[in-house]
Amino acid sequence: SSQSGLRLVLGQRRRGHATAIAMLESFLAATKVAASRVQEALAQQSPSLAQELDLPQRQRFLELLARGFETFVHGLARATQQPGESAEVAAGGIVLGPRPSESSDGPPASSAGASPPEDPAAEAARAADDEAFANKFAQLFLDMGGIFPKLAQVLSMRPDLIKNERVLLRLRCVQEECRRMPFADAEALVCNECAAFRDGECRLQDWPQYIHAGSVAQVAPFVRGDRYPPVSSTNAEVGGEEVEEPKFLPDGIVKVTFVHAREVMHVDFRLLKSQLHWMERTGHWTGRTGLEHLRPKHLNKLKEVWRLMVGMESEVLKEFDLRHELACQQRGDIVVDSLLGAAAQSATGESIWLEEWRDGALERTLQPSGPTAVSHARDTWRRASSALALGAAPSAGRPAL
Repeated sequence: SSQSGLRLVLGQRRRGHATAIAMLESFLAATKVAASRVQEALAQQSPSLAQELDLPQRQRFLELLARGFETFVHGLARATQQPGESAEVAAGGIVLGPRPSESSDGPPASSAGASPPEDPAAEAARAADDEAFANKFAQLFLDMGGIFPKLAQVLSMRPDLIKNERVLLRLRCVQEECRRMPFADAEALVCNECAAFRDGECRLQDWPQYIHAGSVAQVAPFVRGDRYPPVSSTNAEVGGEEVEEPKFLPDGIVKVTFVHAREVMHVDFRLLKSQLHWMERTGHWTGRTGLEHLRPKHLNKLKEVWRLMVGMESEVLKEFDLRHELACQQRGDIVVDSLLGAAAQSATGESIWLEEWRDGALERTLQPSGPTAVSHARDTWRRASSALALGAAPSAGRPAL
């Protein structure tokens, strides 16, 4: 019944009906809840069967199909080609953006030598088509959610895989356009985990100008105490429309991650590994009837990308643990303080080697200016960094950093 309902709703969704899109979202939400409940019951009664079926993974595959996964697979073939190369059109008539029209006028380009200059109108049409494809292909990553915005970030840094420059540029923007979690969810999470917010010492603010979401985390502004009344910038928009400037500035930014987002990514990684195993075993990307028509070159590209992401599972899931990020920041603070001289002057004597490295770097850089300039620069740096370390303002005769 899920497959029948999916086909019915997708038929209307392709026609752009807003009601059908809302139906699709409701349908997918219902299947997700059902899959989770049945999986929990199976895990208690028959753990081995629950592990074999993995209903959340199956439901996620159904959701990805509804959100354009099959189109994404075919689009990957075009994205990995140089602009202007002819891409095979897969069975099923799947199109990403306006398909370039094949003109029968003029001789075909020869691979043996330089191709004749292209007509300006044809070149402009090809560029517009390429831009439309890049936009639609990038939108698929956002539509599918889960691991796919992170995949877009990874692919945007791999010009050896994505050879279309317009696609590369567009994929770099996907992380900035991820769907934000409801403000109420972020507020509840912060109050639950931090006593300062729970007791009212700090308060999260619904100021869209400062709220940004990525594939893993989301940041939101906060203010301390009762300095500002609770403000919700209901008139502000972030999606390219006019944004009203906030009346107040935040005291800081809170970064949060959500458990359910990590669970979706965890399911996605299981799905990628299952598909990769199936492709290597059978030569097809899925055993589902009607979806096995991918040609080998599409399959090879998919396998290459899937291997890339599967190898990053531990690293990506670790990003949800902000304690790990905090530890990295604290280590970075030690390095910065050492370069400025604060840690090097501590009683423990730690990071002295960094002070020595800093002095050596100054000496090598300013050596052409003579020893007097080197000595003056070293003394100036030490005095200024000492003032910063002690919280003192630099005096008139003591240059600041």
